[in-house]
Amino acid sequence: MSNAKLSKQRRKTVRLAEYDYSTPGAYFVTLCTHQSFNLFGKIQSGKMLLNDAGEMIVSWWRKIPEKFLTVQLDTYILMPNHLHGIINILEPEKQTGHVGADPCVRPGGELGNNVTGITALPDIIKWFKAMSTNEYIRGVRKGKWEHFEKASGSAHTTSM
Repeated sequence: MSNAKLSKQRRKTVRLAEYDYSTPGAYFVTLCTHQSFNLFGKIQSGKMLLNDAGEMIVSWWRKIPEKFLTVQLDTYILMPNHLHGIINILEPEKQTGHVGADPCVRPGGELGNNVTGITALPDIIKWFKAMSTNEYIRGVRKGKWEHFEKASGSAHTTSM
């Protein structure tokens, strides 16, 4: 299938239109890389070997409960081009900790929490994707990681 046809295809959403994704409970999520590029490592002898970018993704994933006080992480697995994980949103009264700034805007300090009320799954995913994508971009600019099309061997240009 041509790139033009692929870019016009839209994946059907699996979200329930009327569901409140701030409802306490366990949520299974899958997050994929842009165009399914293998950016996070490789599978060798049946085991996932993370590269530096993969280690960075795991690091940001593990910081989610530090950012969102009503969230606990369950099991997760990072693959070369996607992550599967279970996020548990707890009742608001089970919050602990303090309120602080995002790690990217709090220079040199410990990771802070910035909970302003009800935690919804889309807010968690948005924060995780913003933090990990921004760090990946900084790594590309510093020459630490390859740009998407170089990592995939693609001849066309992609935008971040």
